[in-house]
Amino acid sequence: MHAGGANLGHFGVKLHASEDAGASWREVATPTYPAQPEGAAGPAWALRQLWSLESAHGIVWAGTLPGGLFRSADFGQSWQLVETLWNRPERSEWFGGGYDVPGIHSICPHPLRPGELLIGVSCGGVWLSRDGGADWRLQAAGMRAAYLPPEQSDNPNTQDPHLIARCAKVPDVLWCQHHNGIWRSTDNARSWQEVRTAPVSSFGFALAAHPQEPGTAWFVPAKADECRVPVEAALVVNRTHDGGRSFDTLRRGLPQEHCYDLVYRHGLALGGGCSDAADGQHQRQPLGQRRWRRQLAGRVTASATDLRVAFRLNRGAGARQCHPRVVCVSGCRPMSCVTHSAPQVLGSTTQSGDDRALHKLKNWCHAVLR
Repeated sequence: MHAGGANLGHFGVKLHASEDAGASWREVATPTYPAQPEGAAGPAWALRQLWSLESAHGIVWAGTLPGGLFRSADFGQSWQLVETLWNRPERSEWFGGGYDVPGIHSICPHPLRPGELLIGVSCGGVWLSRDGGADWRLQAAGMRAAYLPPEQSDNPNTQDPHLIARCAKVPDVLWCQHHNGIWRSTDNARSWQEVRTAPVSSFGFALAAHPQEPGTAWFVPAKADECRVPVEAALVVNRTHDGGRSFDTLRRGLPQEHCYDLVYRHGLALGGGCSDAADGQHQRQPLGQRRWRRQLAGRVTASATDLRVAFRLNRGAGARQCHPRVVCVSGCRPMSCVTHSAPQVLGSTTQSGDDRALHKLKNWCHAVLR
């Protein structure tokens, strides 16, 4: 099953699901917050964005802005707020990282233990449940928040993990691209160790963990918090094979001058070895190889509130297909993730037509992932 959500502004958040790899889609329910009690502190109890979707062991999980976690046992027909997390007193300390409200961007189910789930919150740290969400434990020990006063920098409840990824084969191994660097855990988040060896920069948003090799992960560095572009205007990917002791900096096939593409949280995925940059450029690298290949033309999806565009081309003989983490641009029928719909909206998607395609897409919709 694939699911995709979009914030359509005036029309609100919409969610569609596909059970045939994106060949057809149906609209399903969106998570709904309960009525906010009078005088309740914190942000409004209203769905701002769907920021993450994961499914495991028959449950679909949705992470949202303003920081609520939802679950569905019927593949999106209905949703329930995980009140045990929402009602935690620690939530009053959470705050927005980039947005003006907190958000759950990372959902990491344990592949072997159905009741276990780990989430990442900006800015609210790392939380783990071992009983299907009935109880939660804050597990961000070792992380450091340099944006806070020194006496508060190690507060686990106000950390800003930008993205967390788990190694499927060795699930105790977790990687985190944090606002202030890279962290790794080998004990299922009971403790985190900072990785200080990343070249170019340790700031960034995107992260991918190898599903079989616990020591292998990819990161896309950016210059700094206050200047979110590639260092020296050259897009690179840092890869480690040894748990962060050393890194290779991959450049071949990536733009190395006049490049201001920022790869956001969910823009680096291993299913197809693909990355999406903030300006819509799309790169693909098969696992284990050192060269990236730019891909334009073919089908198009939208992702991110800044309206970046990803032009995707199937690996097969010219047929278009949905990306494994496709986001459906809901509500805009010609732009929904139907296999051959993109040319109807965009017309030519050659490189010379990129600006026209982006302009057209901007007039259609916003999408959820950032």
